Amino acid sequence: MEPDPEKHEQDDGLLRVGLTARHDLCERGMDAFIWNEMIPNPMEMNWVNAWTETVLGHIMSETDPGANDGRHWSNGMRIYVTGFTPATLAVANIFSKHIKNLIFMHWDRDKGDYIEQHWRNE
Repeated sequence: MEPDPEKHEQDDGLLRVGLTARHDLCERGMDAFIWNEMIPNPMEMNWVNAWTETVLGHIMSETDPGANDGRHWSNGMRIYVTGFTPATLAVANIFSKHIKNLIFMHWDRDKGDYIEQHWRNE
């Protein structure tokens, strides 16, 4: 089943961030991407973590609360996961220090859409 690029989650104020610029994410109206290009050092975890921390800093400093139809990082984020586990875990570890409402979106090929996985951070 092909994804519907016009179908988006209810506009709940959460920023939509793609883990990588792959698959259909470019067509789904992402507000930002963590990895716009191929990851040059995917198994160098310190490098992956440092890059993730840098991107979070950019997202937090550059996102205007009035932009993105009112979606802002302080409301929380939906992270659209594309299967790269080291990058996903880096996002979970680093973003959860700063973002209270963090939701990972996983592709469900049977439903042809993304499903939510809420990240608990107290």
